[in-house]
This record gives sequence, C-alpha cells and structure tokens, in this order.
Amino acid sequence: MSGDRISFNARLHLWRGMIIFSLLILLIAIFRLQVLQSDQYISLAAKNRLRLVRMPPARGRILDANGTVLATNVQTFDLMVYPLDVQKPEAAEEIRVFLNRKGIPLTGEDILARVRRDYTVPYRAVDLIQNLTLTQLASLAGDPEFPRQLFPVPVWKRVYPAGPLVAHVLGYVGEITREELERLPGDYRGGDYVGKSGVEEYYEAILKGLPGEEALEVDARGRKVQRIGYTEPKEGEDLHLALDLGAQKLASDLMAGRRGAVFAMDVHNGNVKVLFSSPGYDANPMAWGVSSKEWNALMRDPVRPMLNRVIAGTYPPASTFKVIPAFAALAEGSITRRTTFTCTGAMRVGNRIFRCWKRDGGHGAENVVTGLRDSCDVFFYQTGLRTGIDNLVKWGAKFGVGEPTGIDLPGEARGNIAGPAWKLER
Repeated sequence: MSGDRISFNARLHLWRGMIIFSLLILLIAIFRLQVLQSDQYISLAAKNRLRLVRMPPARGRILDANGTVLATNVQTFDLMVYPLDVQKPEAAEEIRVFLNRKGIPLTGEDILARVRRDYTVPYRAVDLIQNLTLTQLASLAGDPEFPRQLFPVPVWKRVYPAGPLVAHVLGYVGEITREELERLPGDYRGGDYVGKSGVEEYYEAILKGLPGEEALEVDARGRKVQRIGYTEPKEGEDLHLALDLGAQKLASDLMAGRRGAVFAMDVHNGNVKVLFSSPGYDANPMAWGVSSKEWNALMRDPVRPMLNRVIAGTYPPASTFKVIPAFAALAEGSITRRTTFTCTGAMRVGNRIFRCWKRDGGHGAENVVTGLRDSCDVFFYQTGLRTGIDNLVKWGAKFGVGEPTGIDLPGEARGNIAGPAWKLER
C-alpha cells in the first residue's frame, strides 16, 4: 500500500512540475510578446488598420511680364491602390479583369510592377492608373463590379497654354525617377511630378508646393472607419517672368521655317524679354507622359527640336564681339578715339584676303566710334592686329567670354576664347 502511495505521489509531483514548467513557458512567451516585442506587434496591428493617402499639391503658376498665364494646372484623377490590398495574386487578377474589360490593357504583372515601383510602406497608397477625366472616372467607378481595392484621388496636371512658343523657356514636368528621388531634397515619393528642364526645373523648390496627407482607419475589408488625421496640401508659389509673350510670338513668326535663336534683353536692368529657339516642341504631351517611341523620335530628330539654341548652342559671336577689341585697344593704348584706319572693302593678311561686309568701296576712313556704328570689319581687323592676341584674350576673359552667363535656366553651355593655346591644340 505504501509503495502505491509513493508511486502516486511521484506521478503527482511530475504532473505539478510539468504544469509549472508549462506555465513558466507561457509567462515567458507572454512577457516576450507583451513587453519585449510590444512595439513591433502594435505596429503590425496598425498596418492592418492604417491607410495613408498622399494629396499632391497644385504647382505654382508661371506668368509673363504682363500677367499672361504660361503654365497652370487642370484637375484629373488617379486610381490608387494599397500594396496591402494586392498582396494576393487573385486580387491583382480581379483588378486586371475589370480594367481589361474597360479597355485598359494591363496585365497582372503590370499591376504588381507598378505597385513595386512606387512602394514605400504597405499602407501608403500608390498610383495604378493616372490622368483620368471625370467622365472616364465616372464610367469606371459607376460599374457595379468596380474593384473594392481601387479608389480615386484628385490630382493636378500641368498644362502650357502657349505651347511651343515658350517650351524652351518653361521646360516641362515629368514623373520623378529613382535617381531624382535619391538626389532631390524634399518630401518626394514615387509618382510625384518634378521639373525636368527650363524654369520648371530651375525653380522646382518654389513651384512644387507641399503635399498633404490623409490618414484613415479601415476595417478588415478595407472600408473606411474614420479619418485619423488630415494635412491640407499647400499650393506652390506663382512665378512671374520678365518674358513678354507678345514679343516671343513675334520672334516665332520671324523664325518660321528656320533654325536659330532670338534673344532680346532690356539693357537697363538685364531682364530677358525674348528667348526663342527654333525649331521647338510642345511641352504639353511631355507633362502628361509620352511613350518611349515618341520620346526616341524627339531625341533622334535631325533638327533637334529639344535643343535650346539660345543657351546650349555655341556659335561664333560675329560682329557682337567688336565691342571687346574696341575696349581692349583703348585700354591698352593701342588706339585712341582719333585713330583712323581706311576701309577699302578688304584687307590682305599674309596670303589671305579678309573682306568687309561692305565690299563695294568699303567705309573709307573710320575711327573707333564710326567703326562701331558702321560695324566696319576692316577697322577691327586692323585694331585686333595692333592690340595683339594675348590682350584680346585677356580682355575677353574680363568680359566673361567663354564663361556661362548664369542665366536662371539649366543646361547653359560654356563658350570659348580661341587664343593661341586653343589654336595649337587644333
């Protein structure tokens, strides 16, 4: 009997030990979940309930010197989706079937690729379809089979009423690239639009505005429960240019069918009134998105319509340079205001003949004042020889020849002073 009791007590102690051990394991697990990993699991729970919708701001308008609008915005709609809602292949397939039925040719892989491209966190919405009109949106959202994972967000798109007239000045906006996301300062996300060239790029920080954001709590089916927070988007600042659209139109008419550039500046204050490059392009399709085929056609066009010939083309300065040898010669004492040279319409240097633009008889006796007035080539041939190439290069450098002007446009090319070193290299 005592042996049975001892055996029973042993089994009882064993069971007690197992229960205590199990409780200890359970307590350790609870401590780990509730204390050590509490933040992680709270975060995971929040991700299943939290949805963030980015509200793009309207870019600031761009206006000419008279207040004419050169760049503004129109409202369109994007269809957005949360990465959490398309994790399963069947969800992407449901969206694909619906969009294909509506004439939008996206594959399931296209949908997932777009989500991956703009993905930051699973509860932040990403663009799936862009630039829908109100009519197009109504056709999609009014369908009884409209996928519950999709929802529309109003967005602003850039338009340029003057089209090609000011394309090289304004530039255009386009969707931000991965490289730009890494390089540009500020709160940018995949799908945002940024300035790609011209004034749009140079003054990006002023024009872009600040995005807003809506934080929503949703239930297990993704339906809105309540708004947790909302930040109003802040519109970008308007930008007033010195450019005169009327004068720009005149330059366009004068350059019709020609390649070249027209530039006009107010000499009293340096304001640029005309900056026109021909041929040009229409920035509107660029801002709304062009296909690779269309982009490649622009890049390969032999007349190079995307080239801003005013700031990125490099050309001999011709008679506009004459003021520099005139100043250099006077400063170095090579000539005085009374020094004269006779222009017969041509001048021989070595075995070459250099002609004046007025070949028939020339200008006769010219001094520095009349030489500039008449733009006499022979007078400045003589002045240059007397002043010397080294002095011409020195004073050209003092006037900034060969250096960028610092105009507030990206892509300005450097010029060149063709001195002895440059000549020897060639």
